[in-house]
Amino acid sequence: MRAPEPDLERAMRANRDLHFAVYEAAGLPSLIAIIEGLWLRIGPVLNLDMRSSPRRLAEGGAEAHHADLVAALSVGDAEGARTALAADIAGSAAFIETTGRLAP
Repeated sequence: MRAPEPDLERAMRANRDLHFAVYEAAGLPSLIAIIEGLWLRIGPVLNLDMRSSPRRLAEGGAEAHHADLVAALSVGDAEGARTALAADIAGSAAFIETTGRLAP
């Protein structure tokens, strides 16, 4: 992510892997099925997000949220993990909205 030319494909895979590791750890198979369906729908938007501004990787917004998420999970802080995950998703959504590339 800090490389002059970030590996967007690798970053997108790592993002998905982290999110799904957390979702799978919840132990709710029905939740995984729902999230997988939503992830498939949002995939093109996430792709747009990364490709429209690769600089976002270097700025570290997602990295900070992911670090907070992992730190909270490592000490069993469910509320902290929820807050970090929600902030990560909200941050991406806010950026995508600011691009103006999605039709209302």
